[in-house]
Amino acid sequence: MTQFILLVIMTLIIFFNGPVLLNSSVYLISSISSTLVLGLISWKLLRWYRPNEKNLIILVYGLAAFTLGTSVAVDAYSKLILVQVIEEPTPVDAKLQSSFLYRT
Repeated sequence: MTQFILLVIMTLIIFFNGPVLLNSSVYLISSISSTLVLGLISWKLLRWYRPNEKNLIILVYGLAAFTLGTSVAVDAYSKLILVQVIEEPTPVDAKLQSSFLYRT
């Protein structure tokens, strides 16, 4: 379900040059869903680990999933809360300062 919502929002952004709110919503939805999935995986792996069985690889996978989920959550926080995007309107007769040159 989440993939279809993201597909619709990204299609709106591509074809209709959507506002920054749509870009942020795509990032927010994908970050929340990936953090929840990684949290669930790490919780299951860490519950599955038994110290007396000496199965260290399950502990390592659980800690890796937890670390990756935490990293995704911190990255989402920093991009959505800490970063401020400032957009200024371009005057009609202004010459653009940047361009991409392609060989034809």
